[in-house]
Amino acid sequence: MVDCGSYVPPKLKDVLGSCITTKIVPPRCSSEHLYRPCLIDRLNNGKDKVLTTVRAPAGFGKTTLLVRWRSELLNNGAIVGWYQIDDTDNEEAQFVSYILSSLSSAGCSLGDGAFSVYSQDSEDGNSEFIRGLVNDVAAFGQEVYLVIDDFWRLNNKRVITLICNMITFAPPNMHLVIASRSEPPFPLMDMRMHGDINEIEVNDLMFSYDDICSLMSDNLPISLTFDQVRVLYDLTEGWVAALQLIILSVKRHSNPSMQIDSIIALDGVTDIVEYLAHDWFVQVPDDMRLFLLKTCMFSRFNSEMASAVTGLSSTVEILQNLEAENLFVIPMEGEGRWYRYHHLFEAYLQRQLKEVISDNRARQELSDKNQSLQLDNMEEDLGLLTETSLEEIHTKASIWLAEHGYFIESANHAMAARDTGSALNVIEQCAMDLISEGDLNTLLSWTNRLPKEEIDRRPRLRFAHIWALLMSNKLNQAREELEILQVDEEASKQISELEFDSIRAGLAVYSFDSEAALVLKRHYPFAGDNWTVGASCNILGFGYLYSSQTDAADNILRWAQQRDPTWSSFYPGVYRYGFLAMNHFRQGELVQAETLFLEALTRSEQRGGRRSAPALVIAGMLSWVYYESNRLTEMEQLLADRINVISRSTYPGSIIPAYALTCRAKFLAGDCAGALETLIALEVYGEESGVAGIWVYANCERARFLLLDGHTEQAEALYEEILPKAERYLESYKGTDAQFGFAVRILGLRIKLGVHLRNDAVQEAETLYQQSLQHNPLTLQIEAQLMCCLALDLAGRSDEADMRMVEALQIGESCGLIRTFADADSSIVGIINRVFDHADKLSLICNKAYSESLMSAIGPQKRAAPTSSRLLVENSVIEEDLSRREIEILKLLDLGMPNKLVASSLNVSVNTIKWHLKNLYGKLGVSNRFGALTKARDKHLIP
Repeated sequence: MVDCGSYVPPKLKDVLGSCITTKIVPPRCSSEHLYRPCLIDRLNNGKDKVLTTVRAPAGFGKTTLLVRWRSELLNNGAIVGWYQIDDTDNEEAQFVSYILSSLSSAGCSLGDGAFSVYSQDSEDGNSEFIRGLVNDVAAFGQEVYLVIDDFWRLNNKRVITLICNMITFAPPNMHLVIASRSEPPFPLMDMRMHGDINEIEVNDLMFSYDDICSLMSDNLPISLTFDQVRVLYDLTEGWVAALQLIILSVKRHSNPSMQIDSIIALDGVTDIVEYLAHDWFVQVPDDMRLFLLKTCMFSRFNSEMASAVTGLSSTVEILQNLEAENLFVIPMEGEGRWYRYHHLFEAYLQRQLKEVISDNRARQELSDKNQSLQLDNMEEDLGLLTETSLEEIHTKASIWLAEHGYFIESANHAMAARDTGSALNVIEQCAMDLISEGDLNTLLSWTNRLPKEEIDRRPRLRFAHIWALLMSNKLNQAREELEILQVDEEASKQISELEFDSIRAGLAVYSFDSEAALVLKRHYPFAGDNWTVGASCNILGFGYLYSSQTDAADNILRWAQQRDPTWSSFYPGVYRYGFLAMNHFRQGELVQAETLFLEALTRSEQRGGRRSAPALVIAGMLSWVYYESNRLTEMEQLLADRINVISRSTYPGSIIPAYALTCRAKFLAGDCAGALETLIALEVYGEESGVAGIWVYANCERARFLLLDGHTEQAEALYEEILPKAERYLESYKGTDAQFGFAVRILGLRIKLGVHLRNDAVQEAETLYQQSLQHNPLTLQIEAQLMCCLALDLAGRSDEADMRMVEALQIGESCGLIRTFADADSSIVGIINRVFDHADKLSLICNKAYSESLMSAIGPQKRAAPTSSRLLVENSVIEEDLSRREIEILKLLDLGMPNKLVASSLNVSVNTIKWHLKNLYGKLGVSNRFGALTKARDKHLIP
């Protein structure tokens, strides 16, 4: 029992007597509400989970759905408490009392035990309360559900912690159900991995075809045919706002059938919204119309901001009316009454605004000529909507947003108002927020547009700019600017030693140098803002990760997660999940890795889109999981439209697998030309980034393909070319350098075994395997093990080879590894087949599903014919040693195309074209395109 001093805990009955009863009973569910049986089934199927979340913005039917489900649970004998949150519930003692009131009023008799040990602001009292609560519920016996509606209103950290503890220690018969506009700040990652959560999201709540049939049938004054409903479904794509507007419009129309026909005749949801929005817009009161036109340029706004920029005092009422009619204004997630317009309606309003400005200009000119022309008050207000007045609105918006801490939006409006001084002031304040969000292009765009001499006077802005350059892979420029900044006396006063060390170590990460990243150890535990701490943890975690210090990597990354559980610094959160997932992958834990990768990818795509910088980071790393588990189609879909931009704003640990595995997939599909293009792109990236190891790695991949198709001499020649550039990596056995060194060593061993130089091959393979155990991921350890098997087999020690293969296969099965085995040399594949044929004798116990998947992948490989694989040296030779691709480039150059257009025509990067031109000039003995074209015509290579 906690020593609470003079505090005397109240009895439970006293607490219950002070509660507002309407907060602990659900709203009524009238018969007109739409029943969603599929979603009810989803809830029922997950009703045994510890946590159920229904998450969507306002107006998507969260509460209605849960009220319906509550009825079914009650009918099945469950106890269901209901708790409607309002802003006052952030007071911890009140929250605790309502939790108990809700459960008690629902029929779960808790007694006085739980509340009697609660002591506000006491950690021990909080823990004792949770212990008493869960013990009472466990002893109660029946299934107990607690529904917390409008959870998004809670922001008290102690209250959030209390709920987290409630979830952590919940007995099997206790279930928490949350309806919220935003994701609750719980450890959802772990809950998803362990299957403890059931989630329904906004996409699930959107209306299906059947939903629309019921909605129209229940609410329209006329009956629609199935074809009409199908057209409405196709046109609206289940968008609830459009459906509600259709119903509203049809109900108001004097001829409902004619109105439906008019709507169906439109070309799509854009036309529907345009038609219905205009029909509605021209009928609204003048003050509302003015409000709409003056706020349509804002990505989001609230009533206070709207009042500041429009001068209207009725903004609260206007917003309430818009929201009440479920029109085009959408309440946003999170705290406060913020709104945005649906993007279609926003576009419509902006077109109307342009028309009003144009009309006002003409009217003003007419008024100037005719002084007797009088305008009414509203016309005068609308007359203020000119180009100049729009700048004034942007200025007012910028000031209000900056005063309330919304710096990014404020900067955008200052730039729109053409106020450079104010823009710089705001940009300096929000620059690191942009970096944190992965919105690098916005900051780089701003700094390119603003006077350099003004930027140079602001060290913090310069510092943020260097981070943006670094994370955009403009490494040389980032290094140059950092060198200048480090010797600036004013910068040393404003930027801490940790911040400077962090950005230097960040350059090491983007240069794929894990040893240099470990310099941050001396600063740990880190102190500072969320970005500095989050980025520093990721950088140090990267260093530990590639040094195979798996526990150290996991510890520091999870420490960062606990410090920023809600990803308030977003980009570090993405990298954190990526490195945590990669830590699992390197240990062969593919399922855990994929769970984390997908969590980060979903967040990234929702936040910034499919090709946002954070999404690219995760996509590249996730490709390892898809490829290794032989899900090549999924990998192709993952990297589709990403592969050509991935090198712009992510680090080598994402770029290398994206290119290398795409190359392997293309080679397996027989697309040797595509495989070569991808390898060249990887080589070009290696040259531009200054990481020689990437060139080494790419050419080891080339040589590997040549060996697979029997071109041993060509592979040997390429190996000899690689060795001088790989000296540094061959001397390293740990960190990121070891990855490149391993690729060269394994290639050398393959060549040695391929030409039957076996005298020391067994010992060399064993040494490589033992080295791989220290600092390489499990997949490379298995690859080295397979080389041991081959060396032993070729040395006549087949029994030992088989036993080593059994060991490797059992590890592979436990981890779900497929392609590490399937991509092996044909001789190794022969050993695998032999082991499977004698599985009983060798005590090989493999799950049938795994063995079938592995043998299917090993089976008929879709590789190119051996002759076409010469492309991997430099494409197949056509004339005068020029490749087909080089001939294509010559023909496009002959048409006068610049490099950029040539690249676009061939669907490759400009750097790839430059690479081809460099090789082409060398073959033709010329130094420029004019000389190349002249020589090519002389040799009749082109007309």
